[in-house]
Amino acid sequence: SRIYIRRVLAQENKYNPKRFAKADTETEKEYYWRKGFNAPTKWDGFVIQNGRIDLKSATDDGGAGARIYENVTLENCIIQKNYSTVTRDNAGTHKPEGRGGGVYSLGGTLINCYIRENHLGTWEQSYRSDWANKGAMYGGGIFCNYSTLYNCVIAENEIHGNFADGAGVCMEVGEFYNNTVVKNKAS
Repeated sequence: SRIYIRRVLAQENKYNPKRFAKADTETEKEYYWRKGFNAPTKWDGFVIQNGRIDLKSATDDGGAGARIYENVTLENCIIQKNYSTVTRDNAGTHKPEGRGGGVYSLGGTLINCYIRENHLGTWEQSYRSDWANKGAMYGGGIFCNYSTLYNCVIAENEIHGNFADGAGVCMEVGEFYNNTVVKNKAS
């Protein structure tokens, strides 16, 4: 049997209030999101890995490793081997959309981080053993909006969807400089 572990690091904001969630299956762990940060907060030197999240019907969500907002900085962190999926039902009634396999950042900052081997895509319920190239996916490694990234390495991330934008990184608005983006894959 498979054990699903939710996000490794998540932060509450006005769009995602603190909530408790019931486990979706017997093997899935329950989780909750911690209170947001009013003062600038830095996570320095952490390895954030093996996060798993199924976004189900969410359309503006992601980041199986970390989900950060304003006043949060990840510095000298390794974000790796996280899986953010959107389950598509057999009837095709839900048009899947996902953002950020490893990191979802809305107003956050990443400095000297290594974002690698993260995955974002649609998982067909009928197959459960393979990625399905359906839906719109943004940022296999990281999705950012109003965020700052510098001195980061974004490598070997994967994104799967019929519209896959940014195998390594998808940034809508923000500052992005002195980063290395290499060997990312879209399908």
